[in-house]
Amino acid sequence: MTTPDSEADDVRSILRRLEPMIRATYEDVAKLKTDVAELKTDVAELKAGQAELKADVAELKADVAELKADVAELKADVVELKADVAELKTGQAELRADVAVLKTDVAELKAGQAELKTDVEQLKADVLQFEGDGREIRGQLTVLMTWMQSIDQRFMALMAPFVPPARRVG
Repeated sequence: MTTPDSEADDVRSILRRLEPMIRATYEDVAKLKTDVAELKTDVAELKAGQAELKADVAELKADVAELKADVAELKADVVELKADVAELKTGQAELRADVAVLKTDVAELKAGQAELKTDVEQLKADVLQFEGDGREIRGQLTVLMTWMQSIDQRFMALMAPFVPPARRVG
């Protein structure tokens, strides 16, 4: 049978054996409380960081939406610029064709100008020839007029005996 003293000794003996474990448990609890406090601080910091990240994500989403709008606008601009380039290429081709036609026209005009210069030179030569011919003809006319006057005077002299006296010119 067990006596109260022996039971008390047994409890004391169990307590002595459990005491280091209890102390260790208290220390573990204290350490866990410290860890929990640190974790709560970390959680609070993470929540604050999470809120900041959510704000950053929202801002980035807005930036992405804006960039998408910019990309769409740039794509539209590219389409418009491509159309402008095509129009300019067409205009360039038309201008090149016009330049080719104008070059042909210039070449024809230069050829015509050369012909006209030749014609002008020929006309100048002809004018000089006509002027010379005119002087020669005038000289011949003067000689001819003088000769005609001389012939007329001779004729008048030859006809004087046959002309009635009333009609004689003086």
